[in-house]
Amino acid sequence: MSVPTSREGQGALPMYQQMIAQTLVSLAEQEARRGQVGRGGFLQVEPRHVEAWMRLEYGTLDHLGGDRWTRAVREAAEDAMAAPAQMNEELARSEGLTRWRTR
Repeated sequence: MSVPTSREGQGALPMYQQMIAQTLVSLAEQEARRGQVGRGGFLQVEPRHVEAWMRLEYGTLDHLGGDRWTRAVREAAEDAMAAPAQMNEELARSEGLTRWRTR
């Protein structure tokens, strides 16, 4: 699985969203190895929604590293997958994580 570093027509993802996307790919690969493909849907969740849930829980993200980072991404992704799409969008906007454009 490849790590998305940009969105078509929108340029590069912000740094934390790139890191989150990479972690989501790793989580999806772990599920696949355990035969749980499709259970989590880690590749379906938007990194900015995950970042918004992480910021809601932790405020800043700089102090998260290693296993704490992975656990935080997993928990935030699960929160984002369980929440209605509108809630994810509103939370992302409230954290200043709007959709980006390069044009």
